[in-house]
Amino acid sequence: DKSSQSTYVDVTGDGNLLAILDAIVTFHTDPQNTGSITVSGTGKGTGTYYDGQQGAFDKVSCSNCYTITANAPAGYSFNGWSTTGSVRLGDLSKQSTSLIVDGPGTITVHWIPTYPVTVDPNGGRIYVDGSPITTRQTYSWASGSSHTLDPDSGYQPSAGEKMIFTQWSDGSTSDPRTITVTGPATY
Repeated sequence: DKSSQSTYVDVTGDGNLLAILDAIVTFHTDPQNTGSITVSGTGKGTGTYYDGQQGAFDKVSCSNCYTITANAPAGYSFNGWSTTGSVRLGDLSKQSTSLIVDGPGTITVHWIPTYPVTVDPNGGRIYVDGSPITTRQTYSWASGSSHTLDPDSGYQPSAGEKMIFTQWSDGSTSDPRTITVTGPATY
């Protein structure tokens, strides 16, 4: 009986008996109940999981059987994986990576909040993390991330016109300026 916890087998000759067991993997998100996790591949257990859900997987030690992908919710970005038990991921820092199931365990995806940060060159040119912009841009940056804003003093938007940086809208005169994202902001 496949649904029974134990099964008795009467062996009447030579041979082998192989027990096939599934590994139960529990999925979590941090913070709780945010985003989802998708497992794809050729084995049992593929699908999309939400915080606290479990899947039954084939216990196989192969690095190409499963791929796991973190599906970030609005307002968050991927910030790594953690595992316990007998599950391994190919690269804990990649949003999509290989999954190896050797036995039961847990997998947690970690999210970090993102915030809108607007940079307005106000007719000039600003290098944002090395890339030039000449029009107002809004970025979605992770909390705690650092970014460099470098005004192009001497930028000429047209013949005979020259833009000179004097200060940011908050009064700072740092040129270039490194910011650390702590919430929504405009520069």
